[in-house]
Amino acid sequence: MTAALTFAAALYTLRKRLFPQWPGALIRWKLAHVIIGLAAMAAMFLHSGGGLGAGVAALMAMLMLGITATGAWGAAAQGAVPGRMTRSLQDPAYKSELQDEVNRLLGALSSALKGASPAFAKAYQRHILPAIAIDRPTEEKQKELYARFSPDSKDRNAAWRDLDGLAAGEREEFFRMAETVMDIIELRRVQAYQQIMNRWLDPHIALTVSLLIVMIIHVAASFYF
Repeated sequence: MTAALTFAAALYTLRKRLFPQWPGALIRWKLAHVIIGLAAMAAMFLHSGGGLGAGVAALMAMLMLGITATGAWGAAAQGAVPGRMTRSLQDPAYKSELQDEVNRLLGALSSALKGASPAFAKAYQRHILPAIAIDRPTEEKQKELYARFSPDSKDRNAAWRDLDGLAAGEREEFFRMAETVMDIIELRRVQAYQQIMNRWLDPHIALTVSLLIVMIIHVAASFYF
């Protein structure tokens, strides 16, 4: 019974990642995943006489507790992080292929720099380059950069203070690049939030796979002996 329930709970992963055409809303599959998982844990404790048991039974019970704990961690993260994203990001994006877009924008910046004047290159190195070098920008850093790149900013580090030697066309190009930089910062912040939101998945999956392997060995051994 415990093995059947565990395999049934694992069907949610197949539905989510490999077979999106299966009938039923994903949220209902997720709810069934949680309910069946808890039922599997209850069945395991009943199977071991209401305790942790000993030997393989104890190992399976500990793995099941770990799976439940990481699942609760995931539920908390996926419940809290999207709200934080919505509150703190300028234009929240909920998608997975973010790095491709970051790379495309970085390529656009590199292309725009070709043939630029020495004064433009100096402004780029002083303002644009340090900004795109930030791998994990915070909300405070994002606000700071918005103030820095605003054409009418009163910030003492405002970029426009270093653009006096540029022609009108290069000034416009600089601020277009600044908009691209802010898009990169936004995407990197989304990536950081997604990492926080999905950090629980690796241990959850590893513990589940370990449980299934131990369970198969346990069932096979019981038939053999």
